[in-house]
Amino acid sequence: MPDPTMSDQPEKPAWTPDDAGDAFAARVLRGVVGGHDGMTPRAAATSAHGTRRGLTLDAYVDGVLRSDRTVLARAITLVESNAPAHLDDAQELLRRLLPHTGHAMRIGITGVPGA
Repeated sequence: MPDPTMSDQPEKPAWTPDDAGDAFAARVLRGVVGGHDGMTPRAAATSAHGTRRGLTLDAYVDGVLRSDRTVLARAITLVESNAPAHLDDAQELLRRLLPHTGHAMRIGITGVPGA
């Protein structure tokens, strides 16, 4: 009998273009509902902070300029994201940060990691 906590309906990842059809083979399964072991987590074990919220562009800029490593990591993730929903925010973030870079140059590196 199938596990009722598992989803058997694969979905396309957020970064897949809407008009891609079957060109992208990647699919995401929802996985187990509950804790890491499939059990419903206890209320006392949940984080007091709740779910991580998205940052505003102002919060990204402020955090990067304050050298907040957590915000910097999230900003890098935003800029490197292939999700179409992130593209405009990533470009605007770079536009706002560029005046604060001094003599830095923006480059792109391609190729297989570790090659």
